[in-house]
Amino acid sequence: MSTRSSRKKKLTRAQVVWRRWVDWRKILIAVCTGIFIAALLTVRLLPDKVAVKPGDAAPGDVFAGRYVRYPDHVRTEHLRDLVAKQVPRVYHPVANADSESRGEIRAFFEAAAQLRDEKPVPPKEQQLQRLSKAAPNLAPEHLEIALRLRGPQLRAAEQSALRLAADVMRRPISPENLEDERAWVRSRTSDANLTPEANTLVREIVAVNLLANQHYNEQETEAARRRERERVATQYETIRRGDLILRKGDTVTEEHMSKLRALGLVREQIDVWTAVSLILLAFGLVAVFCLYLYQFHPRILRSVNELLLISVVVCGCLLLYRLGSTALGLRFSGEQLGFIGMVCSALGAMLIASLLCPQIAVFVGVALALLTSVQVGAELKFAILSIVSSLVGVQAVSTIRNRDGILRACFTVSAVNAVTALVAHGATEATLPNELSQLGQNAVWATGGGFMSVMLFVLFAAWLERPFRLTTHLTLLELSDPSHPLLRRLQMEAPGTYHHSIIVGNLSEAAAEAIGADALFCRVSSLYHDVGKVVRPHFFVENQSSENLHDNINPSLSSLIVTSHVKDGVELAEEHRLPPPLIAIIREHHGTCLIKYFYHRAVTTGEEASPALEFQFRYEGPRPQTKESGIIMVADAVEAASRTLDKPTPGRIRDLIERIVRDRLTDGQFDECELTFKDLEKVITSMTRSLTSLLHARVEYPVGDTSEMRRLAADGAAGKESMGKALSDTPEAAPGPYSRPVGR
Repeated sequence: MSTRSSRKKKLTRAQVVWRRWVDWRKILIAVCTGIFIAALLTVRLLPDKVAVKPGDAAPGDVFAGRYVRYPDHVRTEHLRDLVAKQVPRVYHPVANADSESRGEIRAFFEAAAQLRDEKPVPPKEQQLQRLSKAAPNLAPEHLEIALRLRGPQLRAAEQSALRLAADVMRRPISPENLEDERAWVRSRTSDANLTPEANTLVREIVAVNLLANQHYNEQETEAARRRERERVATQYETIRRGDLILRKGDTVTEEHMSKLRALGLVREQIDVWTAVSLILLAFGLVAVFCLYLYQFHPRILRSVNELLLISVVVCGCLLLYRLGSTALGLRFSGEQLGFIGMVCSALGAMLIASLLCPQIAVFVGVALALLTSVQVGAELKFAILSIVSSLVGVQAVSTIRNRDGILRACFTVSAVNAVTALVAHGATEATLPNELSQLGQNAVWATGGGFMSVMLFVLFAAWLERPFRLTTHLTLLELSDPSHPLLRRLQMEAPGTYHHSIIVGNLSEAAAEAIGADALFCRVSSLYHDVGKVVRPHFFVENQSSENLHDNINPSLSSLIVTSHVKDGVELAEEHRLPPPLIAIIREHHGTCLIKYFYHRAVTTGEEASPALEFQFRYEGPRPQTKESGIIMVADAVEAASRTLDKPTPGRIRDLIERIVRDRLTDGQFDECELTFKDLEKVITSMTRSLTSLLHARVEYPVGDTSEMRRLAADGAAGKESMGKALSDTPEAAPGPYSRPVGR
């Protein structure tokens, strides 16, 4: 022990920080992000030797500066496609096709013979109906021929049909040429030993019972075609020094591009100093961002998933800028590229604000504004425009609660963009433009960019939620709809629990607003936190109407039933694909609390109190991991305990809440979440205010119908004293001759 303690004392602060915060996955994310940003920055600014693409007009003559022999992939692929088309299809034989075909023919003639020999002879319509079952595809006129043939003629026709079927089925018949084979059978010459009618019957019965004896094997056919494609050698083209590759004004084709790439004429020249500077800028921003997280948002820095989300958003927005500016071949001016950078900067900031944290979103928005402005020549006005658009976007999406909020965000961001574009232009330009239309164009681009950034935010936020196990306010609003299948089931099967969940939601929402937590998430999570009780609703007191089912079972079994609602709730939530943060609330809202009622029963009924016994009467956990989870734990316990208050005065309500919070605190339930003592004090004050409003005293109304009250009033029996008592009590506790007990 002394050796270990001495080693721990020798660790420096830097070593402690390294062991606590450094993770190879985090390092990999940071390095990859820096490399990706640096690549996007440098590719944008490095000039091409020949900046053309297929379909462009050549800006001038281009000659080969050296000899080169290069693979002509266009011609190679063309030859391989031609060879692959010439490979015939591969067929496999169908087992028992011949025997099945002849079996159907034999069954038909046997049925015809039975009808001919049957006594008494059935009516003709009945004979045709029965015979058609043996050959449903045979026309009625051919069925009549079979009935008219005599015994020897029928047997001879059968033998002829079987021979013909055997001859035809020896030929390869695929589903594609089956009809051709049937047509060939119908055109066969007649058998000299049979009458014309019998020959007609033979050809038709064989044709309708002809089966395909081969089936197409797509896998082997494709494999054969691949083999043939691989046998075609790569075609090479030779370019000699001085050859004319492009003539001025010629339309550039894929063949021209292949030659240019082979000669290296589309390879980018690297300005070493510019490239190094941009790489340092990229990695510098990543390093500063990590220090910012370490100082102000350590929880985010500890989460690999959230770090990966930030990296994906930043890299994705920069990539979107590149795709919109150059990779798609769009010819934008420098001004227009600046507005595209504004859209991408605001998009990244809004995504981070909605999915993670508005404070981090501000940093991301500013960083993206700097990176995009660098790519348009480091113009100050576009840096200003992008930063303002990002800040306004963060504020706009943080207050979205419905579709109207999306429209408000669109108009807000667009209006601010338009004004900022005009102001930034005036602040950075020495004089007004020669044409006022330029100001109008800037305003239009800024306004359209605002709408585009919000619309892209809605789209990408929906895409990023599930992979990164996050939830936006728009999803929470959808889940709060009472018509959700899980909430409807809770209303119908456990109405007491549903009412309890609504009150918990109100308490937790107000408390979350008081400490700056996510109030909407608390309210929606509270609706689902006890959803597991729908599996066995009558074992929970809020859903019981008469006897308590736990009175007839032992405490250990009661504890298992009560704790199982957490596991059942998680299973139902996963079945209905609820977001992971809501499932975490279901798991954590009881933490590892002790079920005191049943534990007390177990101890008083003879079991010896011990840590092992106490462990049996605790929830499995885990303990609350977030502020919201801790708030819901308190609200759940407070709402249930408040039902036991006889006279819920503000003092008694606050005392009850303080005792519950103190109990959870001493039990270590808040050790793993970020609730502080100051937060808990605000939570207590908020819940006291909410419960005081909820449990306020109500005016007592006299019990009895209207006619009885009128009669008593006429007789003078309703005195002032009794009315005073009625006004000071609740209906259930009102004294006097007109009160009656009301069961709950």
